[in-house]
Amino acid sequence: MELNREDLEKILDRFEDSKLNELELKQGDFCIRLKKDGNVEPVQNKVQAAPFIREEKPEDEKKEESEAVAVKAPLVGTFYAAPDPHSEPYVKEGQVVKKGEIVGLIEAMKMMNEIPAKCDGVISRIAVKNGDFVAYDQELLYIREAANV
Repeated sequence: MELNREDLEKILDRFEDSKLNELELKQGDFCIRLKKDGNVEPVQNKVQAAPFIREEKPEDEKKEESEAVAVKAPLVGTFYAAPDPHSEPYVKEGQVVKKGEIVGLIEAMKMMNEIPAKCDGVISRIAVKNGDFVAYDQELLYIREAANV
């Protein structure tokens, strides 16, 4: 049996509503540890690609990414490109951004976490879609640094 996004969201919701302060769940090679005290404790990942499978990227994307600054997910959760379903996305490819400008949100345990731009520049590629479940340190988007933006 494999955990999917819905299963993980149910676990997070139930954990948040429970009186438990800590929970560790192991299923096969997958392991997740949750704590309510706000501290994040690294867990050794025994599986390289599970539960997220990364595809090999075309050469032009690899080159573009090597020349750009990656904005990565600071936590596991659901990525949102806009503040609500009826709003325009925070950023689009080709858009100029300033360091610190909000480029997306990640929802984790019913908390919205703003994701800021790491530098001034132009959004060269958005690597995830609105509503995607993202892993810790997963690339969300790329900014081509530019002076005098």
